[in-house]
Amino acid sequence: MPAFLARLSCRPATLPPIRGSSERSSPGKASQRTLTGWRICCCASGIRICAFGHTHRLGVFEWQGSMPRELPGDEINLKEGAYYLVNPGSVGESRTSDSRATYLVLDTARQAIEVKRVSYDWSVSLAKKRQAGLLPPLAALPKPLRVALRRCLVVFGLYDAIRRKWPVRSLK
Repeated sequence: MPAFLARLSCRPATLPPIRGSSERSSPGKASQRTLTGWRICCCASGIRICAFGHTHRLGVFEWQGSMPRELPGDEINLKEGAYYLVNPGSVGESRTSDSRATYLVLDTARQAIEVKRVSYDWSVSLAKKRQAGLLPPLAALPKPLRVALRRCLVVFGLYDAIRRKWPVRSLK
């Protein structure tokens, strides 16, 4: 465990927030970042549930034994002795095909986590982001179309000029 983590004072009754990463690892193998997260979660603080975000993906992960596993379903019963990393998902910019806003309800009396989804007009949110200059011009296009467009621009020698004008992420 990094030295700075050992000096942190954690209270057992808290739910610590951390920033997540969308880093992927191969099936059955946890990434180094994931393993570091589990080490933090299992520190001597006694904290069993750690909330994180920033990935725009809903997920509840349980660690009881050697490897973490993602738990499916909208009602998750917490097990005594297990550790949990929970990501409530997102309101906007979901990284899944489900565009509803998601959040989690932690019921400490029942020792359960409940997944909630709420529909909203995402087109209004998208328009406001674009108007505020927070989105690259091609962000509304599906990724396969952006990839195909990028390939065409490369073939015609236009990609570098476009990339200078727009952020790189707009064509990825």
